[in-house]
Amino acid sequence: MKLLKKLKDLPIHQILFFLFTLTIPIQTRIIFNSDQAYIGQYFSYYQAFFLYFSDILLIATIVSWLAFDFPANVLQKRSFRLILAFLALLLVSLFHVKRLALGLYAAFKWLELWLLTLYISETFKTKRQFELLFGTLFFLGTAEAILGIIQFHVQHSLGLTIIGEYIAPLGTLGLATVQHGSEKLIRAYGTMPHPNILAGFLLISLICGFYFVSRETRTNKWLAGLMLMLLYFGIFFTFSRLVWFLALVATVGFIVFSYYKEKKLLFIPLFALLISGSTIFAAYGSLAAGWAIELPDSQSITLRETFNGRGLSLIQAYPLLGVGPGNYLEALKEKYPNLAAWEYQPPHNIFILLAAELGILGASLFVIILFEIFKPLLNISNQLLSFLVFTASFLLLIVGLFDHYLITIQQGSLVFFSVLGMLAAMANLKLPE
Repeated sequence: MKLLKKLKDLPIHQILFFLFTLTIPIQTRIIFNSDQAYIGQYFSYYQAFFLYFSDILLIATIVSWLAFDFPANVLQKRSFRLILAFLALLLVSLFHVKRLALGLYAAFKWLELWLLTLYISETFKTKRQFELLFGTLFFLGTAEAILGIIQFHVQHSLGLTIIGEYIAPLGTLGLATVQHGSEKLIRAYGTMPHPNILAGFLLISLICGFYFVSRETRTNKWLAGLMLMLLYFGIFFTFSRLVWFLALVATVGFIVFSYYKEKKLLFIPLFALLISGSTIFAAYGSLAAGWAIELPDSQSITLRETFNGRGLSLIQAYPLLGVGPGNYLEALKEKYPNLAAWEYQPPHNIFILLAAELGILGASLFVIILFEIFKPLLNISNQLLSFLVFTASFLLLIVGLFDHYLITIQQGSLVFFSVLGMLAAMANLKLPE
């Protein structure tokens, strides 16, 4: 009821936007050119065209904003001009791509993502808007965590195909599993295409949840604490070791910030972490220890090094403008024609992938835009919202050093560019909390 009360006075494009946020984790989509997305018998996610339900709502949001409420002063902003330069470089790079259709699709996705960031940065002007988005992501993350927990324990999909939930049968090539003795266990997927993407989404939901632990009434704080516990469990069952560590960093950082900057000693997030951690240790200690100890010799480490090395070799071959948007795998197939089908993967580092597809120029422009977005935080007081948005942005950038889904997979990229939009919008909050 509180949420509906806050929504009723919003303009149509913001109502559409908050409907869009509800669809971020949903995989409901139409697949085009599926016959051309196969490498041998292996379906390559990165060579198919998808139209998601979230795309439709996001396009409706942007169109209604541009038509009825677009601020003219945006055109004068340095960040907007940098984004235009990035998009112009995309268009130039289309002239030398190997598959134009893939290039056009990738260029459209980039346009969509930058418009999402621009939309949030220009329309989020009150604390209430941030609270609505935080609350939505916190709720969605908790629901995804519950789904992931159940999936891990039943070891199969729950049949929620209407929201895009799908887990391939055990033994399917590419299925994400964890070894437990002689047994392979399927990791939690939620409604995401991979457990690592679910882990990243839950991490952002966890950070959003910290806000409500700090700001709500006593009863609601404990409810938020229960939701935090579910998120910790969900993160564990994704078996994303990086996000395990980052969730701990985010929790400790929030507790320290609250103690030193807001003069509060918050027991609820610490309590949630200790209860979930001790339960995991008691029930799944050997499984967690085996997965963690395996890390130095893990295949995931060696494969990342291999994938990144191939990306660096393409950067050397096409240093200035890269191989073109969406055409990384096409260039990889030409340079390495004898790889197994599943080995044709993007680099597990967003900056290497950007430099390979858009050249040093494109990657440099992306870094400059990031700097432009982060820069205003230097002039913002140490508010809780600022701290949490900065934490989410910074931790996602760390994720981007070890995985590519922040710019290649729908759910990951929507979350990443939404967080960047919130970071850019922090300068709009003039009043202290």
